[in-house]
Amino acid sequence: MDLNGIREELRSCNWDEEMKANINESWALFKRRLLDLQHKYVPKARVQGEKWRKEIWLTHKAVKMIKRKHKVYRKYRDSKHPACIRVDKKAHKEIRRAKYNFERKLADNIKKDTKSFYAYVRSKAKAKINVGPLVNKDGEVISLAEDMSEEFNKFFISVFTNEGNESIPEAEWMYKGPTDEQLCDLEITEERVLSKLERLRDDKTAGADDLVPRFLSMIKGDISYPQTLLLYCFRELWKTEKYQMSGGKQMWCQYLRMGAEEKHPITDQ
Repeated sequence: MDLNGIREELRSCNWDEEMKANINESWALFKRRLLDLQHKYVPKARVQGEKWRKEIWLTHKAVKMIKRKHKVYRKYRDSKHPACIRVDKKAHKEIRRAKYNFERKLADNIKKDTKSFYAYVRSKAKAKINVGPLVNKDGEVISLAEDMSEEFNKFFISVFTNEGNESIPEAEWMYKGPTDEQLCDLEITEERVLSKLERLRDDKTAGADDLVPRFLSMIKGDISYPQTLLLYCFRELWKTEKYQMSGGKQMWCQYLRMGAEEKHPITDQ
């Protein structure tokens, strides 16, 4: 990944001019720019075919020792030959070292990269857990992946209540304290935004915006300022009378008083 190229393009942007629009347009512009940089500078891995695939913990040195062992064996054709025994011990020792170092690294980084740890553990399990086949409500057996996903989606939707759009209840004012203690403003600083970006988990997948957390974590110092400007736009929207009458401000006040501002400081609503 060309991290220097990404930072150069981000620093060349005039965010003060680009973030003068409303919150929705500003967020769409900011998101589109990040997605373009992600597609342009982040390489994609190629999926290999049904060829031999080495173990994930094998290092370059261990692979060289294995190839050397095979080369020596092809020369003497005797596994009990002193040269074969000697190179076999070296290869076995290097393989054990590579596997130990890889597993030790996984264990040390389990707090930051839990997915890699559990993926490796599952790969060592003898019993493989597979989904399906399923039986739908008509008694038909479903085995195709696409059909099973559709059946799971139908079941997932069935647990929700269809309330309709005829009678939408109004938001209730939850705050019952004195007027001078109401939340009347939002304190937004670039330092606070950067501190939230530093808590991004690199092992998480991209959300609905298709932005990869690992990518955002690497450029957090360059996107903290434009994200602060986005929050300024939201603060101005939050103060408007239209937003207050819609109940958005009441819900946001309740959200902040519950301590949720420590979890999600950014919103695209």
